[in-house]
Amino acid sequence: MAGSARAAAHLKRWLFGAAVLLFVAAPTPSVAAKPAPPPQPPANFVALVNRVSPAVVNIDVEQQVRRRFPDWFGTGEGATTRIKRGVGSGFLISSDGLIVTNNHVVQGQSKLVVTLWGGRTLPGRLLGSDPLTDLALVKIEGRGLPSLPLGNSDRAQVGEWVLALGSPLGLRRTVTSGIVSSTNREVSINERLGFIQTDAAINPGNSGGPLVNMAGQVIGINAVIAAEAQGIGFAIPVNALKLILDDLRTKGRVERAWLGISFAGITPDLIEQFPELRGKEGLVVARVAAGSPAQRAGLKPEDVIVAFEGKKVTAARDLIADMARHKPGDRVTLTVQRGKRRQEVTLTLGTMPEREAQPAAPDEEP
Repeated sequence: MAGSARAAAHLKRWLFGAAVLLFVAAPTPSVAAKPAPPPQPPANFVALVNRVSPAVVNIDVEQQVRRRFPDWFGTGEGATTRIKRGVGSGFLISSDGLIVTNNHVVQGQSKLVVTLWGGRTLPGRLLGSDPLTDLALVKIEGRGLPSLPLGNSDRAQVGEWVLALGSPLGLRRTVTSGIVSSTNREVSINERLGFIQTDAAINPGNSGGPLVNMAGQVIGINAVIAAEAQGIGFAIPVNALKLILDDLRTKGRVERAWLGISFAGITPDLIEQFPELRGKEGLVVARVAAGSPAQRAGLKPEDVIVAFEGKKVTAARDLIADMARHKPGDRVTLTVQRGKRRQEVTLTLGTMPEREAQPAAPDEEP
């Protein structure tokens, strides 16, 4: 009996151990992964607005405009001077009063008055400007001022929530919300930049104000609205500001690297005119400036630039972006195709002449 009891107990222990072994070793049955729920819009933006709005400013501008009038009465030509007033927006990026805005807000200014979000007014001084990116720096005197962090516009995603802050139509302390509608958008005002498109309401007076993400970081500087459209606005990506910020702060202007060529992408229309371009990729050199680095290196019209520093070039913006990361005096290598022959050309970049550092006239600026 005792032997039977011991045998039964031994069997029970063995079965329990086997059951544990089977439980641990048995594969987990496959379960279909559930898709993540779509992100929900925030209930409100109160906390975010309270955090970022103190660093947003209004900029009132006065400009002296001289107007000539004809000699109607034989007394000689005359002229009159009047004051033209404008309004724009901006935002603080340092606690000691450094403000980012648009160049077209402050261009030609004779007086700047900056109004902080809370209503305090301070005189402003233009520290630096860059017509080609339509960006400018204004300085006010202060300490311990609120400021906004600069985000990474390359990480902006279509569909993410954004806020636009500023003074549209002179209505100070205005906040609008929307999403990123598109990134890297081509706009005729400036082909150098791939704009962030948003449906957050932007109107005249919003120029220079920040476009912020839900982390409270500036990802764009509001700059352009589409003529005869609603819900279509464009912001300069903040990474374009980062590339020139030191120059604006220390020199008051931007010194850009310069090749000295004009170029065009290879399009079906261009291939129709020049069948020899069929099957080629890159940028066609249309003109080479006299005395330019490109001319000294032997580049010629109809050469095709296929790579810059070993990186493939397929669109004008590729080359513009690569050039923006270089300074005058840098040595660079272009891969160029001339006819059926491909060769590498090394040259020293020059400084862009001021006459070429001017943007095209905009369709409409806010």
